[in-house]
Amino acid sequence: MTAPNSIMDAGQMIHYHHEVADPLYVWNINLATYPNKHAGCHWHGEMEFIYIVSGRMNFFVSGEKMLLGQGDSLFINAGQLHYGYSVQDQPCQYICLLFHPSVFSDHAALKREYLDPLGRDEGFAFYLALAETQTGIQIGTALQQIWRINQTREYGCQLDILGLLLPLLAMMIREQRKHLPAFLPNAEQLSKQKQMLIYIAEHYAQNITVDQIAFSAGLEKKKCNDLFLKYLGQSAQKYLIAYRLEASGNLLIQTEKSIAEICALSGFHHPSYYGKKFELAYGCTPSDYRKKMKGE
Repeated sequence: MTAPNSIMDAGQMIHYHHEVADPLYVWNINLATYPNKHAGCHWHGEMEFIYIVSGRMNFFVSGEKMLLGQGDSLFINAGQLHYGYSVQDQPCQYICLLFHPSVFSDHAALKREYLDPLGRDEGFAFYLALAETQTGIQIGTALQQIWRINQTREYGCQLDILGLLLPLLAMMIREQRKHLPAFLPNAEQLSKQKQMLIYIAEHYAQNITVDQIAFSAGLEKKKCNDLFLKYLGQSAQKYLIAYRLEASGNLLIQTEKSIAEICALSGFHHPSYYGKKFELAYGCTPSDYRKKMKGE
């Protein structure tokens, strides 16, 4: 089981596509592999568990900011905007388990009774389990074991993983019923934010403006930026530039197109400006990045 590709076609950052034979993903992520050690904001129909192996990172879930440290675990419910980024440029290693409730489709009654209501509960956006708590220890131990099983690639290992996943889900369902959430995400605001992110995913290669991004969700420019600052911690313009840079990074790896072509295809219209922004984000020129990632 491997992580989904991060191709920047429209919506690809927002949706992960699963094959029938690969119903869940488990991978170990180094935050340093992302530009500026910043994993792009996204959402998906899958549920997600994260466990911090080493280091720390800031994390946003639907507008709620938290600091995750070594040993901490986090459950992210389906459909929630989320992303992580480094603390003062420090490294961070974490395990991520991503799965769709349909993985339990063979148990239709259980899925209907427990998992579907959990995924639809917008008030239960996430659950944070700190390292020193009993729940944190249980989740962290299970996720580390899941990672080790995943690494074996043995036939049937997914069944072993599902066996470990079920108690974690039971724990989340009990927490959902037991506690009121620490905050209630604003459903209307989140819907508007998602509309704007979809618009950027579909039009980033064009010469779009913040006014157009705002208009895509029926908002004024100021309200657009207010939402970006609230849910993504950055302005709409900064997010657009970061999105374009990541798109260009993928094109550098996956194609043989020239730097000038990639610059234009990613929505940049001045190669010198693109080069400066890329070097600030990745720590090297586009050409050097391509060579490094292709092992040249």
